[in-house]
Amino acid sequence: MTTCPSEYDDSGKAALDALTEWADANITERSRNEAKTRLHLVDVLVKDVLRWRRADTQAEEPAGSGRIDYSLGRPATLLIIEAKREGRYFSLPAGTRTGVHSIDSLTSGAEGRPLRDALEQVMQYASRKGVGPAAITNGHQLIAFLAARTDGIPPLAGHALVFPSLEDMSSGFRKLWDNLSQAGLEQRTLYQTLRSVRVRAPEPMSAHLPNYPGIKRRDRLQAGLDILAELFLEDVARLEELRSDFLRDCYAGSGALSQYAEISKQILQTRYALLGEEGGERLTSATSRKGITPELTQDMLAAAASRRPIVLLGDVGVGKTTFIQRLVHVDAPEVFAASYTIYISISVPL
Repeated sequence: MTTCPSEYDDSGKAALDALTEWADANITERSRNEAKTRLHLVDVLVKDVLRWRRADTQAEEPAGSGRIDYSLGRPATLLIIEAKREGRYFSLPAGTRTGVHSIDSLTSGAEGRPLRDALEQVMQYASRKGVGPAAITNGHQLIAFLAARTDGIPPLAGHALVFPSLEDMSSGFRKLWDNLSQAGLEQRTLYQTLRSVRVRAPEPMSAHLPNYPGIKRRDRLQAGLDILAELFLEDVARLEELRSDFLRDCYAGSGALSQYAEISKQILQTRYALLGEEGGERLTSATSRKGITPELTQDMLAAAASRRPIVLLGDVGVGKTTFIQRLVHVDAPEVFAASYTIYISISVPL
């Protein structure tokens, strides 16, 4: 009976321990070419350690001018592995341990150029296949990263999961299994492992809305309600005997609009108060024991406001006219009762 690769058992760890012992016992044979490296080491890593089934493994798959050594997963490819000959060791910074490291730090300088070339090669394969997870290995070292990305980060500017030796794979077998087995790749564990180093802000919900920003067309119900509103509500608002009640009870004023109405009322009160006092002069002390005289401050505000017009700006249909009407009839009726109000509506054809 063949164990399903999505189910974990101890055979993968046992196979890795056996491979580590065999590689140490045959250390004098580390002149294997790429074919022997794949046969003796990488095949064991893929099929016995990570438990990939033969039916889900494709070797030497054409990709442009080259061939993909291992394409894992059916029907959709989940992982691409590029195998290098055993003697070609990836030069890693001294003291590199199992874990996540920035690719830039691993490939900087002349020493990191071979590793960078190998990563760029597998990036071309991943781009052609549309596969994100990829790995390169020489049978003893293994480096996994996201070779194709859609989050705006170039692959070589990201991070990689590094296993510097077979012994490190054995001691960190749980991390190896969780990230590169079929079950781990189906759960996208490698994405979580590599992105845990660099946390990106989540996308706004609007990013998942099609045709946003845009215009929402009214349906038949909305159009009917709009027609009824024009027939009844506008006529009700225009009736002089109902205008004050309508503006008081039916106007949905937010906190900001209420504040604007109160400020407008204060400006108008101080303006008209100043206009009523223009005929005479009045002397006021500029300071008192408590500081600047409040009357002087009010006079300065009124004098400044009386020389400037009040302009209300807004898009078509946002409620400028209704705001003014409520200000006249509800918020500040006592101010407008002692003044002349001229209302002019100008319609400009489009």
